[in-house]
Amino acid sequence: MIFLMTDMIRAFVMEAHRDLEKVKDIYADHPDLIDEPIEWSPGQTETPLQAAAHTGRREIAEFLLEKGAQPNMVVYAMLGDEAQFNGLLAENPDNINEIGAHQFSLMFHAALGGNLNIIQTIHENAENSDLSKGLLAAVMTSQVEAAEWFIEQGVPLDATDFRGRTALEMAVEMEADDLVAVLQDAIGAENLESCPNCGAKGYKYLAELDGSPMGAHTKIFNCKKCGHEIDVVKVG
Repeated sequence: MIFLMTDMIRAFVMEAHRDLEKVKDIYADHPDLIDEPIEWSPGQTETPLQAAAHTGRREIAEFLLEKGAQPNMVVYAMLGDEAQFNGLLAENPDNINEIGAHQFSLMFHAALGGNLNIIQTIHENAENSDLSKGLLAAVMTSQVEAAEWFIEQGVPLDATDFRGRTALEMAVEMEADDLVAVLQDAIGAENLESCPNCGAKGYKYLAELDGSPMGAHTKIFNCKKCGHEIDVVKVG
């Protein structure tokens, strides 16, 4: 019975990363599990709400909050809810250093939400602003103004996400033209990689990842303009 319940908690947390309808189904049968964490490794836990927060799944987070999930700084940062964020901060100034699931920083979550006031508050008061991850998170949710703010802070533009993509490669893959233009301009035309086939500059993206990004894998980068293979990277 214990193992079955652990499996249900795991399923609740996993679906909170991605699928609102399945989250609703699990909640309907097991409302008591709404704040139950799964322990991925010693000391590394994650609740359904934390899962929705670090993946930028606003609709899932809002559903869980509506059903009574215990709120936290990371979810209000992701939602861009300045009033609730500031309310928790006023209750305890140390909340500014809250870390979410998988050690994702408060700034990462704020960048997903794109509220510049929250981002600035974290930058001015947190022990670790984590700006480079913030840029990647802003691109992940197409927060153009937030991405521009991070660039203005001088964040390294060659930082990569867990799949090995730079901010520009993420934007190209997403076909987010406004972000592509912002990042290409920030990098500078002279520093953009050219496609050896069509000559397009700054349109390299991760076309395929064979294997797990957490283990041995191969990354294949193509040109978004013509599809030509630009680079193959083997890891592990």
